[in-house]
Amino acid sequence: MTIYYCLILWVGLVSLFSASIKGKQKRNIIAVGLCGFGIFIIQALRSDAVGIDISGYITGYHLASNINVFAGARLFNYEVGYILYSQVFSKLGISSQWYLAIVALTIIGPLSYVWYKNSKMPGLSIFIYITLGFFTFSFSGLRQSIAMAIIFFGFKYIQERHLVKFILCVALATTFHTTAIISLAAYPLYSLRLKPAQLVLMIPPFIMAFIFRSQIFLLIYRLYKGVAGEVENTNAYTMLIVMILVFVLACIFGNKDKLDLKFNAYKNYMLVAIFVQLLASQSNAVMRAGYYYYLFTTLLIPEVIKNQKDAVVRTIAVNLLIVALLYFFYTTTGNGYLNVSPYHFYWE
Repeated sequence: MTIYYCLILWVGLVSLFSASIKGKQKRNIIAVGLCGFGIFIIQALRSDAVGIDISGYITGYHLASNINVFAGARLFNYEVGYILYSQVFSKLGISSQWYLAIVALTIIGPLSYVWYKNSKMPGLSIFIYITLGFFTFSFSGLRQSIAMAIIFFGFKYIQERHLVKFILCVALATTFHTTAIISLAAYPLYSLRLKPAQLVLMIPPFIMAFIFRSQIFLLIYRLYKGVAGEVENTNAYTMLIVMILVFVLACIFGNKDKLDLKFNAYKNYMLVAIFVQLLASQSNAVMRAGYYYYLFTTLLIPEVIKNQKDAVVRTIAVNLLIVALLYFFYTTTGNGYLNVSPYHFYWE
């Protein structure tokens, strides 16, 4: 875990020293660039033993050069886009280590762009990304992490109200991981305004969804896969509590400006993430489907904190958040989640 704590320290130092840089654009690009580079280096230099699914991905990478996708050939359960993506580099003779570096850049590049453009506190956004599980997941879930990066980048087209471009982003993302199709709802949700009374009225349906989560999951699974599913009982309740807490705090302390579409969108996306998480106790696959919306937490939380006019309140909120997320990171990644810890460099 030492290397991860060094990364967190690096993010903290970069955020601290970049705060004195004049000009928001320059300050953000330096902070995001240096922090993103730190993430890239750690993922690019890792051993193929870091990440529970990496050995399978490396095997698939070497096999990809001989796959004729256009003739109907498939590789494992990989989607067509990911096969073609891997095939390009495999045919060029790029080593598996360089391939992991390319994948890391493919993931962190789009994410960094969105943080640079939208985050009120880029360093904090990246800290949330690292400690809340997204970073850890990206070591293993390569296909979905790339799909998430594409969808996150596509947020710019939602903001610009370019429906066709956003649909193309979703279409591309689904060729890497089919769960990305759930992101289509992000477009109409961007401008959906829910009044406090409407939010209250949503509580009973959410409670009912939780009570009947097994039946709902099995129905959705059959509709999506065409076959009967099986409940896994993941006991994924901690994340649900965290999501609900974040949403409630955002509603209480967040921006009340009705014209602030971005903040409104972040809250709506959190509602979707909560609903998906209600079903996540039945399947890990369901929980992962909610990541496309949950990723916007990296923008929502800094927005809420920055909205506090009292500097003392902002400082206390940031410090409490850092302590809580460090503990969460230690108890998940530190306990060997997805075989990301212990970390090994490729030469070890």
